[in-house]
Amino acid sequence: MSQRFFDRYPVFYETAQAGPHPNRLNSRYEVIIEPHRELLQGSTVLDLASHDGRWSFTALEAGAKKVIGVEARPELVERAHATFAELGVEQDRYEFLQGDVFEILSQLSTKIDTIFCLGFFYHVHDHVGLLALLQRFGAGRLFLDTNISRLDANVVELRYDNAVKPGDAFWEVATLDDKTIVGWPSRQALAMMLSHFGYAWKELDWSGHVKRDRSGIEEYDEGWRISLFAEKN
Repeated sequence: MSQRFFDRYPVFYETAQAGPHPNRLNSRYEVIIEPHRELLQGSTVLDLASHDGRWSFTALEAGAKKVIGVEARPELVERAHATFAELGVEQDRYEFLQGDVFEILSQLSTKIDTIFCLGFFYHVHDHVGLLALLQRFGAGRLFLDTNISRLDANVVELRYDNAVKPGDAFWEVATLDDKTIVGWPSRQALAMMLSHFGYAWKELDWSGHVKRDRSGIEEYDEGWRISLFAEKN
């Protein structure tokens, strides 16, 4: 196989606190980003829980005009700034905002074309509130990658995240003893929420990747994680 996307930018293997497995990062790029590069060209992208800036960078590399990343952990914002400087990304093409996602979204007023919610949706409990906040930006496209409940019902399955664990939900007002309540929506619940806010959506196909190399992406094969592209009707 020819060199894959993140093999060309190996700094992201080093800066990630969560999910740095090369096959995982590259497969997610190939399923979520690569087939939609044309849609990203010239767009302003909002990257929720932007981590070390990995997905913000893929958007800019695909031709996005600007990316705004929102990330709760200050050390990850610092890493993103350092990595973008190292890679020579023009400073006027990106902005990383550090703080609570809900608080920042309630104050941000930039016109957004595309939203990345990649690995964040299942780290909150107020999914409806999050989707409602996103409506104020007028974005027509949403890329979403999330763990889901496998319960065969229209439910959100409540779970605990560890607020001190990298990759889990950060501290928020309801966190007690480092435990943060989060929710994994079922497919039915996810479909209902997206439909309510006027999205038509399609699930992205992981079958070829899990057949070729399952390492680092087992959850997509086992059915408790999905990727989707949603667009306003």
